[in-house]
Amino acid sequence: MRKLFLPLALLLAVSLTACVSAPPVVPEGAPGEPGAEAAKEAVAGEVAAEGKAKAGESVAGQAPAGGEATPPEAVIEGVAAPVPEEGAVPAPAAPVVPAAPPPPDLAALTAEANKNFAEGYPNTALEKILVVVAKDPAYPGAKLLQAKIYYVLGDSADGLPLLAELIPKGEGGPEALDTYVRWNERLGKTGEAVAFLEKLASEFPQPPDDLLGSLGWCYYSLGDYPKAISTWEKIGDPAQSLKYALILSRLHYVNGDLTGAERWAKEAQNNTDPLLARRGKLALAEVFLARGRASSSRTILEEIVAEAPEDYETLNALGLLDIRQEKQKEAKEAFLKASEANPARPEAFNNLGLVQRAGGEHKSAEENYRKALFVDGNFAPALKNLAVLYEKYMGRFQDAIPLYEKYLTLRPADEEVQKWLKAANRQAGGGQ
Repeated sequence: MRKLFLPLALLLAVSLTACVSAPPVVPEGAPGEPGAEAAKEAVAGEVAAEGKAKAGESVAGQAPAGGEATPPEAVIEGVAAPVPEEGAVPAPAAPVVPAAPPPPDLAALTAEANKNFAEGYPNTALEKILVVVAKDPAYPGAKLLQAKIYYVLGDSADGLPLLAELIPKGEGGPEALDTYVRWNERLGKTGEAVAFLEKLASEFPQPPDDLLGSLGWCYYSLGDYPKAISTWEKIGDPAQSLKYALILSRLHYVNGDLTGAERWAKEAQNNTDPLLARRGKLALAEVFLARGRASSSRTILEEIVAEAPEDYETLNALGLLDIRQEKQKEAKEAFLKASEANPARPEAFNNLGLVQRAGGEHKSAEENYRKALFVDGNFAPALKNLAVLYEKYMGRFQDAIPLYEKYLTLRPADEEVQKWLKAANRQAGGGQ
């Protein structure tokens, strides 16, 4: 009996096992319908598994006859993102970092800053050049432009120290030196500029020409003419010394050194600027006149007038030479032309008044003296000449007195005019 039931029990166990492990039956859908193809593939897989089992092959998840069970191969076609539980806080998203901007083009920025500065936009230029200096403090020309902008803006607190930093390094050349000197002059600190430049010059066996030029200019501005002369005359490059030739000629002339005055007057004629070259000729004519060579002086003056018929300085000088040679008519004509060429200058009006007073044209002389004073109320020669005209030629003592008094505030050492003022006061009834 036990032998009869054993096969039946085994058959029943196999049948039950098949029923439990079989997947649920999924109704087949229409072709293309969601789940239809998946259902077909599931059924086909079960059939294949049964076939392998019958053939004695290993089926995934079941032990083959006489061996251990093998785990099924994991085939992962996709992983779904985990769904956070209700109330869970998701991790913050990573911040988006923008791409770094390209580095500034220093050459282009410097060119733009120079253009803005030249067009009269110093603040815009400063914004750009500060970017350049921040990126490269040694970028060529950047700090010099920065200093020039500060000069225009009047920022001496930043500008002067910057120039003092650049100049000893030789950066900026003559332009940096000129800006430094002009700036100190404007602030009334020429003495400080002299101290700085003298210290700098002492560091060289032979100071550079541009440094000598700037230092000489400071001496000249302070009225120290001997030092200005000696400093400028140390300049080795003729092109550099030519800048100061006219001033040197005048300084030597004033000091009575006609040889030095003549030398530098001739040098000044080498200027490429026609106006400066004419001024060199004019200085030479003045030297010749001082030497008693009036005809040589006239020849030069007439050459200049032929080149430039409306040259104010030369016309005025020619009129003075005519007075000296007692050519009143020619002098009057020269001064008249000069006053027409430049009515903003007082000298020709004053000199024309002198010629007219000498010719008895007192009203015309008064008119031209007044024109000179209209241009410059402190022009001492016209104050004196008009006072003399009123006191000595027209008997207008009350009108002469204030003119004499104002003249003496400008020229207090003129003893002759002091006497005339006393005489005018007596004549006017004012006593001593």
